[in-house]
Amino acid sequence: MTMKHLVIITLLFFYSAADGQEKVDARSLVKSVTELNRALIMRDTVALNVLLDDSIEYKHSNGWIQLKQGLKDDLYNGKILYKQISQSPPKLNFTEAKDTAYVEADAKLEVIFEHKPVAMDLHISQVWRYTPYGWRLWRRRSIKI
Repeated sequence: MTMKHLVIITLLFFYSAADGQEKVDARSLVKSVTELNRALIMRDTVALNVLLDDSIEYKHSNGWIQLKQGLKDDLYNGKILYKQISQSPPKLNFTEAKDTAYVEADAKLEVIFEHKPVAMDLHISQVWRYTPYGWRLWRRRSIKI
């Protein structure tokens, strides 16, 4: 066997190993959910660029819907400041294609909205899509509990 054959076999092995991995990794999804909460609290718009789908609809319990740029702008300009997010362990439900996941959790949030402190208990439902860049939040809805 020549060196050229050995390189080709090695490359094929790595390609098939990577190709054979499932798209779904529950740990990476939970990590993305946790990272989203951290990014909201820290007002980390760089992380939010990665975690939020470009066509996200982020629906609050009062019916207010934010799109990606608006969410980032409102964090930056202080319209809404997330002070604390305490969330129950998320319940995950993956689609058969394993590229979309539904995530539900209860959470206690402390925010400052338009300079007024607000505390609330919410049930949060999220739809995450798996992309070549990892999990991205596509839809989010919350209701008061």
